[in-house]
Amino acid sequence: MPIRRKPWCLFGVLLALAGCDQEFRLLADDGSETRGTIVINSSPPNEIAIALKGEEFAGYWRSYVVDESEAIRTHYGAWSSTYKTYASGLSSLKLRHAHAVMRGSKGSLMECEFDYRGEKNGQGVCDLAGVKYRLLL
Repeated sequence: MPIRRKPWCLFGVLLALAGCDQEFRLLADDGSETRGTIVINSSPPNEIAIALKGEEFAGYWRSYVVDESEAIRTHYGAWSSTYKTYASGLSSLKLRHAHAVMRGSKGSLMECEFDYRGEKNGQGVCDLAGVKYRLLL
């Protein structure tokens, strides 16, 4: 029996291997907003870059999956399809926690901690010399 190929599958694999540039925002307490670029791909190192206060920052970030299995089992039930999909490892929307470190063109260091699901749903905080910025994906 021949293997049936699905064109969208190949596109998804190529996209995962190539990586995906995505815009993110940093919000300051005074309401000012700065936009940057984060690269999400299938294997580390993942790149992150932003220009803030006249300085270009660039660096890398890593993430790990946060285990939500107990909360999902309690909420949906151990026999639910949602829990079974999560427990099998097939869920693409698992919560991930990430840490980013960026060095600025003037020597400043910025560190960010954020959580995200999928590619376009995340938030966290960045610290630049004690000043905190809200990070939104």
